[in-house]
Amino acid sequence: VLGLELESGERILVRPSGTEPQIKFYLEPVVRIGSEVAAARDEADARLQTLLSAILELCGADAR
Repeated sequence: VLGLELESGERILVRPSGTEPQIKFYLEPVVRIGSEVAAARDEADARLQTLLSAILELCGADAR
């Protein structure tokens, strides 16, 4: 497993599949939870989509 922690706090874990010729990515958005849990969830979702878009663009792949 290769783990990357970005300056913004997000983490990306990369590992090969054990049964298929694939690489698996695990994306972890990190946000502070204040008094509004729903707002933090929305921010985490937005950061996750940003991470996913960047990974897909770098890999030249489509979301599946």
